[in-house]
Amino acid sequence: MLGFNQGFIGYKPNSQLNFSGGDTEDLYNINLKSQPIDWYYRHNPITYSHNNYGHRSKSIEYLDLNNYILCVGCSHTEGIGNYEQDTYPYQVSQQLNCDYYNMGLGGCGVDIMIHNLITWMACIKQLPKLLVWQWPDPVRYVTVEESTPPLVVTHGLWEHKREV
Repeated sequence: MLGFNQGFIGYKPNSQLNFSGGDTEDLYNINLKSQPIDWYYRHNPITYSHNNYGHRSKSIEYLDLNNYILCVGCSHTEGIGNYEQDTYPYQVSQQLNCDYYNMGLGGCGVDIMIHNLITWMACIKQLPKLLVWQWPDPVRYVTVEESTPPLVVTHGLWEHKREV
């Protein structure tokens, strides 16, 4: 579940999850039964660590703001099913010899991406040397549940129905 963290939308701040987005415990258990005994992830599970803004990245306070890239997107950017060092934001930053901030959130839509990017630009004065924008499925949207604090729910899809 996503929520608001200091203006950004992200996961629970400073959280460490064993599963995130489409990487679920049910899917893992299915894979345990269907994969060979030497399946790598059987004994090397992935952990998703989130910073104080709820993103799978180091905290902004520790980011080299003079030499960084900013990556925005959905699960492909967040790196669902990948160790952090196997995500494309990490890999691209290594190739460019710079730091990176990963604002990817599994299942999110363009609306969350725009919100987080506007929040970033309002809070962080140093522009990235590169902005990587990975477009999610265009029919995703965000809904907000009434609670204290409000919780953001993604994975919604617009349904297009045609009358016959």
